[in-house]
Amino acid sequence: MAIFDGLNFFICGHLGYNTHALANKIESYGGTLSPTFTRKVTHIITTEQEVRKMSSPIVRGTQLGITFVAVRWILDSAKKDHLLDPYDYIIDPQKSAHPSSSRPSAA
Repeated sequence: MAIFDGLNFFICGHLGYNTHALANKIESYGGTLSPTFTRKVTHIITTEQEVRKMSSPIVRGTQLGITFVAVRWILDSAKKDHLLDPYDYIIDPQKSAHPSSSRPSAA
């Protein structure tokens, strides 16, 4: 099933997962893994630690409004054989860059 059809991923940083295996998984489910950051990228797979570094792809991705997701979103979606809602897997550059400024939400 092509659950990642139309999605173009870019990996930023060390994910703690084999990049070659991840590329195979993305491609086997219809997605594309871009070796370089381009405007065609729809999702950046990264970690909170990498986002805090504010590397060039993170800054550009933030400016372009690209979604930052944890590798678990790819793995869990593939395991379930359908595209999961990325909400629980999103890495918010604003919160990651300023962890001390995050406040608990009101109940």
